[in-house]
Amino acid sequence: GLEAPAVVATSTLTGAGLPALSEALAALLDAAPPRADDGFPYLPVDRVFSRAGFGTVVTGTLRRGRLSVGDAVAIVPGGATATVRGLQIHGRAVTTAEPGRRTAVALRGVGLSDIARGQALAPPDLLASSRWLDVSLIASPGGDPLPGGTALRLLFGTSEVGARLRLLDRDALEPGATAPAQLHLDAAVTVPAREPFILRRDSPATTVAGGRVLDPDSRRRKRHDPRVLADLAALAEGGPAEALAIRLAQAGAAGAALGDLARVGGAAPDRVRALLPSLGAREVGERILGGPAFASLRDAILAVLDGHHRDQPMEHGLPAERIVRALGLAEPVAAAALRDLVATGDVASGGTQGAALFRRAGFNPARNESEVARRLEALFRHAGLTPPDEAEAVGRDVRRREALTYLVGAGTVIRAVDRVQRRAVLFHKAAVEEARAKLRATFPEATGPESGFLAREAGAALGISRKFSIPLLEHLDATGFTRRAGDRRVIVG
Repeated sequence: GLEAPAVVATSTLTGAGLPALSEALAALLDAAPPRADDGFPYLPVDRVFSRAGFGTVVTGTLRRGRLSVGDAVAIVPGGATATVRGLQIHGRAVTTAEPGRRTAVALRGVGLSDIARGQALAPPDLLASSRWLDVSLIASPGGDPLPGGTALRLLFGTSEVGARLRLLDRDALEPGATAPAQLHLDAAVTVPAREPFILRRDSPATTVAGGRVLDPDSRRRKRHDPRVLADLAALAEGGPAEALAIRLAQAGAAGAALGDLARVGGAAPDRVRALLPSLGAREVGERILGGPAFASLRDAILAVLDGHHRDQPMEHGLPAERIVRALGLAEPVAAAALRDLVATGDVASGGTQGAALFRRAGFNPARNESEVARRLEALFRHAGLTPPDEAEAVGRDVRRREALTYLVGAGTVIRAVDRVQRRAVLFHKAAVEEARAKLRATFPEATGPESGFLAREAGAALGISRKFSIPLLEHLDATGFTRRAGDRRVIVG
């Protein structure tokens, strides 16, 4: 390798040693590791010109990924988009360029004024522009220590921009030393993660350091922070998988967007998705949660349910929206965790009359049924289809209110709503079953709109007034026993 290079004597006059030089160069190429294909093209532009029959043409070295005719590309920074019209490598037309190749790219959709040296071609909406870069830095072996705060010039690809050095674990970088650092730039740049760079002084014009970009879309970080330093050390040593694990850990239960992970990992979104199973990560809607964060979320939901069961032993569980509010989570994230808890048997879901209620799998509120609940159940059972109003049955008695909540949650008492009058009537489930049987027996031919029954006819058959018949019929509609057909109802259940 270049750390211990072979010395080959040659003569340009006689040609002596040239075959040996060719062999030595070929051996270096054979020993070089393959250039990584991160799944997306990145081509820094070094020349821009126009050629008849081709339009706008840019040239540069394709540093990453493959670029093919017909690909859509963004010109970054800036955001203009274009389509690859044609490709040439050393004057030969190709349909696809491989990473590491000097490439000429004919572009459709942009003019000469839309692109310049220092910009780059990349996939649309993948890379972000930023004035803060997290970097791994190594100082040149010769020269003076490099203090934090030094004004420098950052060079990467074909770009050059002013930068101020911010060391995160020390005050000055000694010659040959390596350190985590930040670069605060005079202007926003767009660069992939792990891209190499060099730093130069303006005067005298010397190279003082080099390194790799760790996070291309960073922010000002706290110095001497052990967590920040540990994350940057892991990024410096690892690849895309380690970068994804770190970002997912930072995101916690809020999760991270796929695009954010692609940027910090320096990999295309499809490559990121392929790495997620090995990290134990979960894709939930538009967010991705790391394995540890998802496990912590499960534990947090179980803790909420345990607390609710302890405080409200006669309630059957919690609706999802109350769990979401208790934890301050996005609804899709909480819903995914609840589904997982139900699938693993840690949580059971049930409930009646609408939204599901979630409870710990081993919790049974019937064990906590009180004498108050039994007396209240008997009251509604004996009342039949003319039950007392809720306020009359419960009043301001907290124990009776808790008992009613338990009975409704168990489906023993059914809350039927008159949507027009905006009031509810509470029926015992046995009374509702009795009403269904009575209506079926009274209107056996009510299977079509012409033979259906009116609300007043149902009330007469059941011996109840509209106060009770309308909410009861709306409940039967909602549960699929009857269906409205104009002013009439037909029996379908």
